[in-house]
Order: sequence, then structure tokens, then C-alpha cells
Amino acid sequence: MRKRLKRLLRKIKSRGRDAAIDPDRYHFTAHRGLSAMYPENTVQAFRAAAQERFRAIETDIWEVRDFYESDDAGPGFVIMHNGDTSGMCDVKVPVGQLTSAIISDYLITKGKGNRSDTDYTIPTLEDFLDIMKESDKELIIEIKDPDISHEGAIKLVRLLTDEGFAKRTVFGSFYKQSLLTLQAVTDESDGFRFQKFIGTRDRARISQEIDWSINNGMDIVSIKGSLLTKKLLGAIKAAGLQTEVWVVNDRYEAADFLKRGVDRITTNELLW
Repeated sequence: MRKRLKRLLRKIKSRGRDAAIDPDRYHFTAHRGLSAMYPENTVQAFRAAAQERFRAIETDIWEVRDFYESDDAGPGFVIMHNGDTSGMCDVKVPVGQLTSAIISDYLITKGKGNRSDTDYTIPTLEDFLDIMKESDKELIIEIKDPDISHEGAIKLVRLLTDEGFAKRTVFGSFYKQSLLTLQAVTDESDGFRFQKFIGTRDRARISQEIDWSINNGMDIVSIKGSLLTKKLLGAIKAAGLQTEVWVVNDRYEAADFLKRGVDRITTNELLW
């Protein structure tokens, strides 16, 4: 309760300062596209974010091993935050049961900015990449699978490399094993970077997650803004890693984080 009160007081105090933010000076990531204006993780949200002054666009992918009809096509990658469609569609279908033949049958009917005159479909990674080809922004690809397969990791890396995205791509995940599997099939010279998401509220575990990130070649530590303390920020910076906070939708709060030395901010909104 005391820590929560301190955060509230700091937020109130920050209201008295200039909150003008220059997005060309700071690194802002569009969380699942411009999700304050369009349903999250849709081509419409990605296109809108690509036209704004974000430095990066984030999306979530799941490996679907039987996505394609051809046995030798390998796994596919479906964009969805949750493990089933119920959060965005009117029906509940596990993401792992989606195939290239039926994915367009399930329309996204939920989320901010959903217009009745627009059909929002579930995208694949290829749909996201088609949009990113027209942009120079960074790609933040969050791996939702706790343990991406070796085959899936190789295909994902090859796809991004062949399309010229390697040096613009950050692989992120809450799951250590998926990050390690992707690291094992990439080379430092490829240009891929790695980002560890931290979701726990337990202070001891947060410190352990930061230590793991430092010792396992992560480039960015991503933590919920309310959990970031001065001590944790100092430890991340001292190790030469970047710090990213999520999800910050208030301009004054964003300005406060930037003043404290946070490197990156993930947001649903246009904060400038």
C-alpha cells in the first residue's frame, strides 16, 4: 500500500512538469500495433502504427505446427495474444487448431476501435511482415510459446533473415527456454536481439530474472512500469542492458520514466 501511494504521489507531482515528449528523441513501441485506436494485433492496428512516429511495433506470435496443409511446409506462426480466440472473437478456438484453410473464417469482433463496417481477420506473421516491409521500424516479436520447437525457431529465423529483417528484429518472451532456443539457432553477426519480459511481482524473483537476463545474453529487460525501482533500473544499466517498461498509456507517467533514465516505453497510445 505504501509503495502504491508513493507511485501515486510521484504521478501527481509529475503533472506539474512539462510533459511534452519528442518521439524522435525517445524510443516508443506500439503495443500490438496502435491498439488504442484499432483492435490489437490486426493489420489495421499495424498499418496505423507504421504511419506514426513509433520506433518499433510489437506483436505476439504462436507456433502452429500443423498450420499448412503440406507436410513439408513446417510450422506456421499465428498472431494472437491469448492462447485461444475467445479474447478477440465470438468463438473459442485454441490457436493451435487454426490452419491456413480456416483462419479467415474467424473474424475479430472485440477490441478498441472495432468498426462494424470492417472485417478484422486474424493475421499471420507473414501479414505483419508485409506491412513492416513498407516501414523502417523495429520489429518486437513476442514468442508466446513456453518452448518453441527447434524446427519452429529455425523457420522463424530463416523467414526474418530472408526478408531482410534480422537487424531490425528483437525476439522477446516471458519464457526463458524459447529465448534460449532462438539464441541457439542465431549468430551474433545476424543482428537479432533478445528481450526478457518480467511479469512476476515478487521482488526476489524479479532480481533473479534480471540476473538471468544479464548472464544469458539478453539485450533488453522489459518490466511492468509499476515494478521498476531505482535499484533495479541501476542494476540493469550497470550491466549494459536497456530497460523497457510496459504498458504506459499516460503522457506524464511516460515523461517521468524517461527522466528516470528508462530507455524504451511500450504504449497503446500516441503519447506526443
